[in-house]
Formats: sequence, C-alpha cells, structure tokens
Amino acid sequence: MNALSVLMIAGLGTATYSQQVSVNSDSTAADAAKVYIECAACDFDFIKTQITFVNFVRDRAEADVHILITTQYTSTGGREFTIEFIGQESYGTMVDTLKCYSQVADTQDAIRGGLANTLKMGLVRYVARTPVARDISVTYNKPALSTARIDKWNYWVFSIDANTNCNGQKSRSWAYYHAKLQARRTTEKNRATFSMWGNYSESNYDYGETVATSISRSRGTELSLCLGLDDHWSVGIGTEVWSDSYSNHESVWELYPSVEFNVFPYSQSTSRQLRLSYYADLRYNDYEFETIYDRWSEWVGQQHLNVTLELVEPWGSAKTYITASHNLPETSKNRIWFGGNLALNLVKGLSLTMDGQYGRIHDQINLAKGDVSQEDVLLQRRQLTTSYEYYGSIGIRYSFGSIFTNVVNPRFGG
Repeated sequence: MNALSVLMIAGLGTATYSQQVSVNSDSTAADAAKVYIECAACDFDFIKTQITFVNFVRDRAEADVHILITTQYTSTGGREFTIEFIGQESYGTMVDTLKCYSQVADTQDAIRGGLANTLKMGLVRYVARTPVARDISVTYNKPALSTARIDKWNYWVFSIDANTNCNGQKSRSWAYYHAKLQARRTTEKNRATFSMWGNYSESNYDYGETVATSISRSRGTELSLCLGLDDHWSVGIGTEVWSDSYSNHESVWELYPSVEFNVFPYSQSTSRQLRLSYYADLRYNDYEFETIYDRWSEWVGQQHLNVTLELVEPWGSAKTYITASHNLPETSKNRIWFGGNLALNLVKGLSLTMDGQYGRIHDQINLAKGDVSQEDVLLQRRQLTTSYEYYGSIGIRYSFGSIFTNVVNPRFGG
C-alpha cells in the first residue's frame, strides 16, 4: 500500500464511514509493534488509552514505527493533521501518509478522538505483521444515505474575539483588553481576509512617594487578498489603517502589493517550505508627537524581501529566515533580521533545542523628538532609539531507562 490519504472530520459523526479496531489488551507485550509518536499538539495520555495493541516507546531509535504529526489551520478555522508513518528496521519499506481534519466548532474530545481513530487505521498494516494481529478485529458501520451538503456561506468564516486579563498587588496593578472582528474566505488557492482589532493596556504604580500610570493603545483595520497562480507562485495585495501610541503613530495608512515563490510545492507545506516573498509598501504616517526628523506627518515608500526555510523531518525540525527592508529613496534607513529555531534528535535519548533572532535597525523615523523621561523608560510608554535587538535560548535534554511509555497515571495531575 502506497501513501494513503484519509479525509476525516474529527468526531466522525457525519463522516462517510466509521471504522473501529479493537484488541485484547492482554496480548500487548514483547510481540507488539513498538511505536514512537512525535507531535506538538497531541494528548498522549488519551492516545495511549485508546490504542492498546502497540507498545509506545520514548525514543525513536527504539521504534518499529516512527509517527510524525504536523498541523496547519484550514480555511474554516479548523486544523489539518498530516500523519506520516515511517517504518524502521524490518518495516523500513513501509511508509504511509494519512490526514484527518477538525472543524473550528469541534470539542477537544472530538478532535483527539478523530486523531486517535486515524492513528488506529494507519497502524493496522504494521500490526498485521505481528502476532498481535490474531486479536485484531475490524468492523464497518455503514451510515444512512445522505445528500451532498451545500456550503451556504460560500467558504466565508466569521469570528469575534474579546478577552481581558489583569493582575496586581498592593503597589502595582495591570490590566489588558483586546477585541477583534474577522471575516475570512479561503479556498485551495485563494484567500481574502478582513479584520478590525483594538488593544488597551493600563499599568498603575503606587509605591511610597512614587505614583505613576501608563496607558498604551493600538487599533486598526485590514483588508488583504491572496491569489494562488500555481503550486509555487502566489500574488497578493493588502491595505491597512492603524495607530499605536507606543510607536508614536497617531494614524497610518498602508498599501502593499506582494509576490511569493515557494521552491517546494504548497501541497508539501506541512513538512517543508522554502518561501521567497517580496512586497512593496506605500505608507502615510501621521505622528502623535514631532519626530527626531522634525516631521509631524510624511509619505514613506518601502520594499521588503523575506526568505524562509521550514523543515519537519524524523530527525527534528528547523526554521530559519532572513527579512530585509529599506525606505525609498533613502536606502540608508533600513533593517535586517536573522532568526530561526532548531530541534534536533541527536542520539538515543539526547535532544537539543535552539531559538533566537537578531536584528540591525536603522529606520526609526517615527521616534518622538525630545528627551524621554525616566518614567517613560521604566513604564515602557515610548519606543527608544536602538541600532539592534536580539533574543536567544538553548536547551538540552537527556533521558534514559525503560523505553516503554504505555502506562498512564493521572493521579495528582501526574
């Protein structure tokens, strides 16, 4: 059997068919296939309780089957799970790919149930080569006939988000409010998005003779269109109106056409991408305070180039990018960013993670003129002049001991 694609909505209540695999769990021991699952968005305890006809191991080097699960969002706000089954050792020639889908309204239980069911179906061909196969039974529940569904919304999805959070103590309090309205239409090649958003944060300090309040506001609206030309090329255009008190922007209007080329086909986007994108930006800035260049408002032209490489493989995952931009015609006002993250499975039990970015900044034409008070600096009410920014982290993990992870024990949140 070659690569298999199973299109399934999590929950499977309205799917074309449902398939169940059951087994006498007493048979799972040395004869069962050893499975290692690599997934950043999975409920592993649930998977282990639902799939009892294999042995789960904690290191991919010990596995007969390495399962790599990647996700991306669908046009309706749900998620597409791409599940790669990679046979190892005596299963080395057996490689499959399955897919399952969730909808934005699905519960977490329905999502994890649909994913577990897809994993069962994908594992059957591997388990069929083990003595455990004698205890496997496959059933098919034929659904009642139904007519094809018509999308009355024509692929449009609408969402309204609102949230707030706060914290405080005797001498300090902080509150944040956010609201967003979005309309989005996504097909296989094209995408249209309209959104409106607003943020408000307030910090209050009262410590001895020092009393201070910091307020930050931002809001905006955006419309963007993306047109896929083929499996490698895309073009787009967008416009946005926004304001941000922290960056001294009273109001900004932008228009930005763009073009993108993906070296790998977009159909492989869950496992690898190499995107080269370019967009030009025509912007009108209206400033809250006079800038260091003696401007209250101005027209600015910019061009941007971005190169991004993303890989998800059995050895780990990697992402790296370079983003460069400059003003027109003053190319001396520019910035460039380098960054990425790396997760490596080095050897048995040993893994390494690294994450970081670094930017050279020479285009802060929006900085407010005049001295910045100590209060503004401490409360982060104003953007400060700088020629660079950076961030970095590194981590290493080594584990050893029993290779099996079948047991689930949730006592005391364990």
